[in-house]
Amino acid sequence: MSDAPLISVCSPVHNEEGNLVALVGRMRQTLDSRFAGRWEYVLVDDGSSDSSNEILKRLAAESPEIRVVEHGRNKGERAAWSTAFAAARGDIVVLLAADLQSPPEDVPALVDVVLVDGFDVGTGLRRRRQDAWFYSAATFVLTCFTRVVFGVPAKDVSSSFFAVRRRFVTDLPLIENDHRYILPILHRRGASIREIPIHHYPRVSGQSHYRKSKVLRGIPELLRFSLRLFRGYYVSFHGMETSLRG
Repeated sequence: MSDAPLISVCSPVHNEEGNLVALVGRMRQTLDSRFAGRWEYVLVDDGSSDSSNEILKRLAAESPEIRVVEHGRNKGERAAWSTAFAAARGDIVVLLAADLQSPPEDVPALVDVVLVDGFDVGTGLRRRRQDAWFYSAATFVLTCFTRVVFGVPAKDVSSSFFAVRRRFVTDLPLIENDHRYILPILHRRGASIREIPIHHYPRVSGQSHYRKSKVLRGIPELLRFSLRLFRGYYVSFHGMETSLRG
């Protein structure tokens, strides 16, 4: 693709060999139906130890819209997000997990929040979330904290399925597990946010990378993040002291 696309969908990948063919096939069908010739799919292989990398290379060879970026070793989800954002060329960046719990078919609805409705961010509210109760409960607590303390207008702040104008994620300084708090960061950068319902399905292949220990460690982590946010860490890096909407 010689010209910059309109839409860049990005997915971090780590040991998702059982999902990739269906993921990419469904994504191609979905995006071609609405954005033919104006999209790319950036998949970041985060040091997979299964056959994910080989599958991704084969899929990329079959389609010029598919771009594969490789980490030589597993660096974690935060690093994969940063790599994806840096690689994306589209005016609108969509972040979607590779586990197929959030379906590719919902991408156009999130993009329309930005393209049609004029918001800077379209984020997904997972209906009938298909995760263990422990993680759903932790998300509820995080959401309440985020809405009250950070003023973020969302009911599912930990959803990693969203569309955003690329300028808001350019040179985004993520540290620790800041990818978990992406909506407060974008809100702090002046982004207008609209949340819409999306589908959510059980994982049918591969294993979740989330552990209960991560949730427990999240309490002091959230406090450190809050200090960075209120001290202007995420604003100053991008020179976004004033809103970039419009």
